[in-house]
Amino acid sequence: MKQILKYIVIPLVSILLFLNVTILLCLNVTSIQEWIVGGITKTLSEKTNTKIAIGQFQLDLFDGIFVSDLLVEDLNKDTLAFVKRMNVGYSLKTIYRKETLTLKRVALEGFKIKLTAPNDSADYNFQFLVDAFSSEETDKDTSSSEFKLAIEEINLQNGSFEHTIENTEETPGLFNASRLKVDSLYLLTNLNIGLPNHVDADIQRLSVHEKSGLNIRNVQSHLKIHLDSLSFATPQIAILTERSEINANNVYFNTESMRLDATVDNTAIVAADFQCFVPLLKNLTQPTNFSAHATGSLPQIEVSQLSLFHPDLINLKASLLSIDDYTKWDKSPFAAQIEQVTLPQKAQNTIKKLLNSELPPIVDSLLPCSIQLKAMGSLPDIREELTLKSAIGEIHSNGSIGYSHESGHLASQIDLDSYIPSLRPLM
Repeated sequence: MKQILKYIVIPLVSILLFLNVTILLCLNVTSIQEWIVGGITKTLSEKTNTKIAIGQFQLDLFDGIFVSDLLVEDLNKDTLAFVKRMNVGYSLKTIYRKETLTLKRVALEGFKIKLTAPNDSADYNFQFLVDAFSSEETDKDTSSSEFKLAIEEINLQNGSFEHTIENTEETPGLFNASRLKVDSLYLLTNLNIGLPNHVDADIQRLSVHEKSGLNIRNVQSHLKIHLDSLSFATPQIAILTERSEINANNVYFNTESMRLDATVDNTAIVAADFQCFVPLLKNLTQPTNFSAHATGSLPQIEVSQLSLFHPDLINLKASLLSIDDYTKWDKSPFAAQIEQVTLPQKAQNTIKKLLNSELPPIVDSLLPCSIQLKAMGSLPDIREELTLKSAIGEIHSNGSIGYSHESGHLASQIDLDSYIPSLRPLM
């Protein structure tokens, strides 16, 4: 037995140990690393029929992988993705634990991603990658298998992202999801992935600037993404813009059905921060305190339990506000059930700036006032039932009001059930 151990086992173990050490040392040699990476990129380029290149590659077996100038082109030889610097860090002691692949960090700096498609129904420019790496065994049962990945820190800095549907028009100054262009993207989060079902992310910081003028200074949230239903949920999300603070609870959104459900509370919004969605808001530069419950299938949305306060404009309580398509707010059908609106005297000047239009003389005579309102229709043709109380009397009316966003023209045709005689010359 001692002879076997001495002449067979010990030499064999020594040889295996020597080979492992030699391999490890060889893998840390720059020229060998470059040769391996060159072979990998060549194979991937041939498989995808496009250019995949790496400027520099460094492997530290005990710490991580460092890559610079990673480039992936699409089939039109345009840039699909580019990363100036990338680092994937791990520890050999903990890289695989509890049936989970665990990475210490993934850091990307100076990256660009450009997604394009000719039209809404066409494939995106990354579809060739999906096709190249899709399994040919499409009927294989993967329901019982699960891939688990934990990344303790993801740090993305100085990133940009473009999303372009080529047959759509540019909309300068307006947010357009079909012509999205994001820069100055920063993200700090961790990630837990359990494929094929879910992804959990604890977002500590997210900031981004979009070409329409939308500037998100920070987002904090814990997200649970359900891949089987293409939805995400979070118990709380906090969003900071240039001058606004938005706090939402129990948020749910389904990207397939576009179904949204959220409660907003303890929120102070400077409406001008969001003029890229509604240009009418550009002159509202004072904070508006806001709380509401929102639900709907976007772009249709319904808001209930709405409370809105702006010191120069309005104090509003509403049980229902709904619009069929908020992206076409100036023409889309809507409905409103407003229990209380209080307008101060100075609201006249704020409304004039908001609408960029003069108001009928009757408005100045009635302010300050309180209003109860039911309204439906669209902005050019609003049908209303209104009760107004002011210091000089009370008005009950039925009629229509129209506002043209394009011309700035305001028109009204109102029948009064009762009126204030002193106001008759103004009507």
